[in-house]
Amino acid sequence: MTKPLHWLLGLSLALGLPMLTLAQSDSLSRITGQVIDEYKRPLELATVVLQRAADSVEVGAGYTEADGSFVFSKPAGTYRLVVSVVGYRRQTIALPTTLAGQTTNVPTVALIPDVKQLQEVKVVDQKPFIEQLNDKLVLNVGNNLAVSGGSALDALEKAPGIQVINDRISLAGRTGVAIYIDGKPSAHTDMTQLLRDIPSSTIDRIELISQPGARYDAAGSAGIINVVLKKSDRQGTHVLLTGSVGYGTYAKSSGGLSFNHRTGPINLFGTYSYSYRKTFNQNTFERDLVENGVPFVLRQQTYEPRTTQGSTFRLGADWSLGKRSLLGVLLNGLDSEGDANGQTDTDATTPGQTQNLLKTRNQTDRRWQNLTANLNYKLTLNDRGHELTVDADMARYNLRNHSLLTTQRLADTLPVSQAIRNNLPTTVNYKAVKLDYVRPLPNSYKLEMGFKLSGTLIDSDLAAEVQVAEQWQPDRSRSNQFTYSEDVRAGYVTMHKNWKRADLQVGLRTEYTDTEGVSGTLNQRNSRQYWQWFPSVFFNQALTSILGVSVSYSRRIDRPGYQDLNPFVYYIDPYTYQRGNPNLVPQLTNNWKATLTYQKLPLFSVGYSVTNNVITQVTEQDPNSRAAFSTMANLDEQHNAYATLNFPLSFAKWLSGYGSLTGFRNSYTSTYLDGLYADARWSYTAFATATAKVGSRLSVELSGSYQGPGVLGLVRYNGYGVVNMGMQYSLANEQTKLRLSANDLFYGSRIVGTVNYQQMNLRIFSLWESRQYRLTLTHAFGNTKLKSSRKRTTTADDERSRVKLEQ
Repeated sequence: MTKPLHWLLGLSLALGLPMLTLAQSDSLSRITGQVIDEYKRPLELATVVLQRAADSVEVGAGYTEADGSFVFSKPAGTYRLVVSVVGYRRQTIALPTTLAGQTTNVPTVALIPDVKQLQEVKVVDQKPFIEQLNDKLVLNVGNNLAVSGGSALDALEKAPGIQVINDRISLAGRTGVAIYIDGKPSAHTDMTQLLRDIPSSTIDRIELISQPGARYDAAGSAGIINVVLKKSDRQGTHVLLTGSVGYGTYAKSSGGLSFNHRTGPINLFGTYSYSYRKTFNQNTFERDLVENGVPFVLRQQTYEPRTTQGSTFRLGADWSLGKRSLLGVLLNGLDSEGDANGQTDTDATTPGQTQNLLKTRNQTDRRWQNLTANLNYKLTLNDRGHELTVDADMARYNLRNHSLLTTQRLADTLPVSQAIRNNLPTTVNYKAVKLDYVRPLPNSYKLEMGFKLSGTLIDSDLAAEVQVAEQWQPDRSRSNQFTYSEDVRAGYVTMHKNWKRADLQVGLRTEYTDTEGVSGTLNQRNSRQYWQWFPSVFFNQALTSILGVSVSYSRRIDRPGYQDLNPFVYYIDPYTYQRGNPNLVPQLTNNWKATLTYQKLPLFSVGYSVTNNVITQVTEQDPNSRAAFSTMANLDEQHNAYATLNFPLSFAKWLSGYGSLTGFRNSYTSTYLDGLYADARWSYTAFATATAKVGSRLSVELSGSYQGPGVLGLVRYNGYGVVNMGMQYSLANEQTKLRLSANDLFYGSRIVGTVNYQQMNLRIFSLWESRQYRLTLTHAFGNTKLKSSRKRTTTADDERSRVKLEQ
């Protein structure tokens, strides 16, 4: 196998070094520096204000980055800096007169804790619901009352512009969304199930990155949704306890704790959560068929209660090795198990007559365990943002899925009733190493470059059995042993340039992928090697003091899910099954976007994308058995155009909120199943949330969203909407909070869709336990000194969404 690591590094240098010659003299001066704490660790989100020395007029302001760095580009002159953060003494630094085209490096600013302030400080949640930070839109859902007691998936469903249809997450009508957890691309498991297992109480914010740069993995054609978990920002010892109970159709509960302990150069942190949920899915499928010249409707009605319980933990430590180096270790684990007991009633309706055919019971249970380990080292080479970061990761996932399918015959014309069972164990092993290098350059340039190596090995063994004369016998026609390996070698280079009222970022990423899927039972082997290039360009321009415009372009890829490539067949009932497609190829997308900003917040955006070899879930029909099966297929091309309007809903000091409206058009064209498939449809999503303060202790929140009718692959779906409500009451000490939430008050979350193509005429009706009521209690105790914690990112979860937990 080709290993182009050295070539990639040479490419990064070849692309990066010539760009240095672009540095030309500038009429602006550049002011850079770094803010650290009393332990010489970088302080993130410290406020840095630049004032004119003559009259103290503010000419610039911002927050420090994760490495504590800050930078201003201003006309030559005499200035001073004012640096502040809650819990520390404010510092004012007089600067020497700056010169045009030169950089002034401010000595490292070491803040000192303010003991008096720490004793008196009162933490008040003042973050707006939406913020625009650099290349991402941030939704601060940590204080969203409607998601209390739910899961991370519940929180995503309530975010503007995000759709969850049949467990598929889309953004502005586009699938191919990469889900990150704490800045890590999520690897090797069913992401939807993982989000269900993460309590919403552990989420701080959701970041929407519609145009990722070259430093991100190229996967995610519709962009990246980064779920950032809460981390304690206290010095000393701090503990947060959370407990929740809920009820919809069934009862549910969850609980957890998080802690943070800082002493000297060492910081220890961790979280633990447990959840128990019982929910249901209810689906109805109707198909128009013809037998012996007589038309009839085959109807399958399924009701499936599901129970899931599991624990997650996160344990880490950061150790400051000196002023400029930091070593970290992080462990993540999950242990979850669940069962489902679905019953499907199948009947056939002809004009004037309905005949009950089958009663099928599908009992499943599954167990999912995973452990990931990360070793992280960061070296700060100077005080101007020159740094080197290395990550090494290992992960192992164990999945077990067992099902028993029993069918009772209700019509004499059908075969004898039967029972079949499946046992599907799967193991995933993953290793990765990543290096990132950042170097500021003269004249407001900055160079970023790095590489990443990752390897994955997956082994699954489906053992199928059929019951004959009350004896279980192997069913070799459906059993299948499948292994899959994937190695990815990636390198990137990015150049940044800042002017007084504009900035430019140009990046190039390349990825070499080597995959092999082997079905031992079917004696099939599919190997692919491909090299892809992913350019990206971002340009921002200030039009006035409050208005600005940004334009961007990026090329992205989505690789098939590992289980989607597995050619095994998994029966749901005698008339419905799923099967993999070993012939899937990656989809590639070109994205363009333009945004008008108001006070650095997105006001109006338009975008356009073209995707080739669109990976889409389709439903086909076996002409002999009349069974319908779902699989993944490549459609030739998808065009997506969208426009988004964001607006505040703040009418008084006690009432604040936010709204958004997105219109989009999906268009599909493909040769598929010996025919030409062409469909296009406009759709829209509307979202609004408002929070009212009632006195000093009570808050009330009302939110709602509506998804208009649209098309997704072969499915045309109807519109649906939800209304949510939440309340929070803070006790006198402000450390104990009680929250009550009600989700989908009018039971509007349901999917109604149709598939009409070739000989398939299918109607879909789906609903679930979306209306739920939850009561959540949180209590914090320990040291209340404020301190920003280090944001940890690793590679251990790369491509997690590509392995499905359930079949």
